[in-house]
Amino acid sequence: MPPGLPVGRGNAIPTGAAVAYSPALPALRFPLEPGATWKSRISVTDVASGRTIEADVSGKVDGRGEVETPAGRFDAIRVRQDIFYRDLVWWRTPIQEWRFEWYAPALGIVVRREIRSSYIDLTRGGGGSGGGTTEVMHGNWVVEQLAEHAPGKSQPQR
Repeated sequence: MPPGLPVGRGNAIPTGAAVAYSPALPALRFPLEPGATWKSRISVTDVASGRTIEADVSGKVDGRGEVETPAGRFDAIRVRQDIFYRDLVWWRTPIQEWRFEWYAPALGIVVRREIRSSYIDLTRGGGGSGGGTTEVMHGNWVVEQLAEHAPGKSQPQR
């Protein structure tokens, strides 16, 4: 689900809705070489209502370094994704989402993920009509981390 989408006032997809991405949300594009970038357009559909919005996705391999999680420290490749939902309504700008993922090559998995989102409310403080300022509205800030890791057991030799 796209986190932090505003509820009510004509939004396209409510917070917490089960959604389907088409094509699949391009999380990681291998090989993860420093500076590698990619772009795509996807459709995001609210499974319950069938309402669909388009989104532009751009990704970039930011670099390599250590990341700390409850399961320990890992050498990881940091990948950033910017998702721009094309869901403009009269009272706010489209939603922007930022995803940061730390992929640990030694484990072959993402060990940390952060997702943030925001939009500008055009009705606060005078809106976009020249009277006053607008207000940035922040959505959820989701942090997922690897909590535990135990190396796999070796198979007995025969």
